[in-house]
Amino acid sequence: MLKMEHIEAIKRMSQSESISTIARTLGIDWKTAQKYSDKDDFNEAVEEKVKGRHSKLDPYKPIIDELLEKEEQQNIPRKQRFTAKRMHSYLVETCGIEELRNSYITVSRYFKARKTGKRRNYYTPGTMPLVWHPGEAQGDFGEALFRVNGEERMMHYFVMTFPNSNRRIALVMPGENCECVCTALQEIFTFIGGVPSRIVFDNATGIGRRVQKILEMNEGFSRFRLHYRFNTTFANPRSGWEKGSVENAVGTIRRNLFVPVRMITGSVSEYNRTVMMRDSFEFEADRIHYRKGRVQSQIWEEEDKEALHALPEKNFIVHRIDSMTTSKTGSLVLDSKHVYNLGPLHPRQAVLVEKTAFNISFYTRDGEFIKTFDRLYGDDPQEVYGIEQLLSALVRKTGAWHNSYVREHMEDGPLKEWLDSRDSSQLRSNLSILSSASGIFGFADTCLAASRLVMKGHFPSLEDLESYCSRLRECDDSFSLNTTGVSLSMYDRLLAKEAL
Repeated sequence: MLKMEHIEAIKRMSQSESISTIARTLGIDWKTAQKYSDKDDFNEAVEEKVKGRHSKLDPYKPIIDELLEKEEQQNIPRKQRFTAKRMHSYLVETCGIEELRNSYITVSRYFKARKTGKRRNYYTPGTMPLVWHPGEAQGDFGEALFRVNGEERMMHYFVMTFPNSNRRIALVMPGENCECVCTALQEIFTFIGGVPSRIVFDNATGIGRRVQKILEMNEGFSRFRLHYRFNTTFANPRSGWEKGSVENAVGTIRRNLFVPVRMITGSVSEYNRTVMMRDSFEFEADRIHYRKGRVQSQIWEEEDKEALHALPEKNFIVHRIDSMTTSKTGSLVLDSKHVYNLGPLHPRQAVLVEKTAFNISFYTRDGEFIKTFDRLYGDDPQEVYGIEQLLSALVRKTGAWHNSYVREHMEDGPLKEWLDSRDSSQLRSNLSILSSASGIFGFADTCLAASRLVMKGHFPSLEDLESYCSRLRECDDSFSLNTTGVSLSMYDRLLAKEAL
């Protein structure tokens, strides 16, 4: 179709020039010049916008459709089905359709159009515009790289948004289980000073599981929800638009707040309270709402915050308590892959296992505390040991010293060399002293103190070892924190002499 300026030129020239002259002057076919010279109706018709060009693939589309439909009927594995490239080769080489030899793009375009049409038939034809009321929220997880205490780790982060005001808040979490979800929500409720009336979650969030069309909610989350008195809704599978606010926020926070990689020092929980929630909540708070034309922080204060429910008077402890039995080596497998080893002092023992987002604690059936470990996360199986418990058991089984995890975790140096050279009786005495001190000062500090004292030629007594461990607690490794300026060397010599 000619441009309007060309049509105008034809109509203008037709008043004084012949059709041949017009065609020659404008460089167009004389039939085209004649057509627009005679045209007197310039209304725009829908038919003119419809693409009705003939494609050389049209005669062969039934062949393509038949092959693809046969694949679906026979349930051919997805990776063994026709691709656009293989279909083009089949039509040319097998079917001998030479006119399509240089028409791969045409075949590929038809493949894409056919796939799009199928998708529209399988799923809903479009999305519904949704209305979000003050106090309603959405929650979802994302994943990003962090540098935690010097170590780069992929961590999860939980995001909550309030679509009415478009405010966002995020926390870093070690996983996506029920304890992590409830801990994140509890921290957010405390931070904002209230509880949303309703929260929409992703179908895959670790607070429930869907069996066909029925979603079974985790018991721990049910208790949490009843305590804080809020309603929940779960988005349908493959329906991200039902919680589009938090879907967008997960990506926005990752691109803006986690670039460059964030450094976390100390406790992740403390970092969330002092840094992460504040930074994410203040991000774009002064931006104009994309629909309401008002500042987002103003909408939050005037509408969302006013609609929050009050926090309950009683605190809720986010944990899960299970009863389990240890193996003959005193270990348990949690989360289907991670091993927590309490040592041979607790073989085949019924214990209570308390799970929180960050820790795993073990108790006897009578409630006596045994040990707390950092909770293990990740796809690869891991194993963690209670070194103090293993050391206590090793006192009774000194024959296992050379192949023990205690020796493996001990740094090479004078202490390990000393213990390697002892006979069974001497080793039992030395390990007993180490075990007693470790119960008070921890395995690492006890070994550091014992190693320094062993350099004097004798293994320290329990009193000497505890005294030296106390000094390590008060000072740094080289005692450089002596702010009085008084030399303590005479006490070092005295301590070493007593150890002899």
